Amino acid sequence: MRFWILLIGGLLWTMTPARAFQYGAFVSCNGINRRPVVRLWTSYGQLVHDLSHDTQYINGLSQKNPEEGLTTVGLAAIQDYYTIGLKGFSVKLDQQYSCVMASEIDIFIGYKDPVIYVTNQYPKDSCEFSHTLRHEQTHQRINKLTLEYYLPIIDEAIRKAIYDVRAVKTLTDDPERDKKGTDLLLRYYTARLEPLLQEFLAARKREQQKLDNMSNYQMEWKICPLFEERKARAKLVQ
Repeated sequence: MRFWILLIGGLLWTMTPARAFQYGAFVSCNGINRRPVVRLWTSYGQLVHDLSHDTQYINGLSQKNPEEGLTTVGLAAIQDYYTIGLKGFSVKLDQQYSCVMASEIDIFIGYKDPVIYVTNQYPKDSCEFSHTLRHEQTHQRINKLTLEYYLPIIDEAIRKAIYDVRAVKTLTDDPERDKKGTDLLLRYYTARLEPLLQEFLAARKREQQKLDNMSNYQMEWKICPLFEERKARAKLVQ
């Protein structure tokens, strides 16, 4: 009889609030089947043609990506832009642990301020002006097509990342519980996206280099007479 009294007393002692079993420590937040709304947004931006500047001004703009040995008479400028934002909520497991998960995820990947520059030192009705304009328009088209190609790949990757990590565990009594949880999810999703974004930028650069290389320049210079001057300058610096 004394044994059963001690056993029952021990069980009651372990079930007091101070000793309550915290099952939340053993529950996976990913087991809570929540599917957030995922929206992928994109924009190429409003393309502008700026024909008001001289060659010296355009050369100054092109210093980040100079064309070696050449005077830059045209430029296709663009700004890469991407953001990830999410709305989250929490589900309480017990007095100690909660799960924080996303309810909505918005991803924007695109461009800002696309501009085509062509030097004002070419007459608008000249062969050189028309050819330079087409060259820079091709650069901007490559920008657009590369983005369109990678968007489905990026969309699939982010959805897989969300499936892999649907939620994170936080402390129930933490006043910044939801913010810390969503910040952690945001860092994770961003880290999963970063390699894909670098792959996208590298692929776009490779495609652009097919247009901007000495072999292609030499073919283009045969089209218009004034390009012979650029060809001569390129030979001097080689």
